[in-house]
Amino acid sequence: MPDESTATLSGAIPRAEQAGNHLAVMHALGCLALAAADRGDELGALRLAEQAFAVRDAHGFAEHWASAMAHLAQGRALAARGDDPAAEAA
Repeated sequence: MPDESTATLSGAIPRAEQAGNHLAVMHALGCLALAAADRGDELGALRLAEQAFAVRDAHGFAEHWASAMAHLAQGRALAARGDDPAAEAA
């Protein structure tokens, strides 16, 4: 169930932040962003993806696989807005 998964992920973020698990925070934000994109909430998806990228950049995870969900969300949201070149770059 999407609502259950987003609630679980949203609840996991503060715990991961408290534990200093920045990879988990980045991945959870990316998954939430993808869920938003799948719901048709492009603005929410882009906002959450940017939050995930901020965590990535702040902690040196530029090449880590855990940012993949945020990239997918960003691409889907941009494609839904008709910005195909930016979506492909995401």
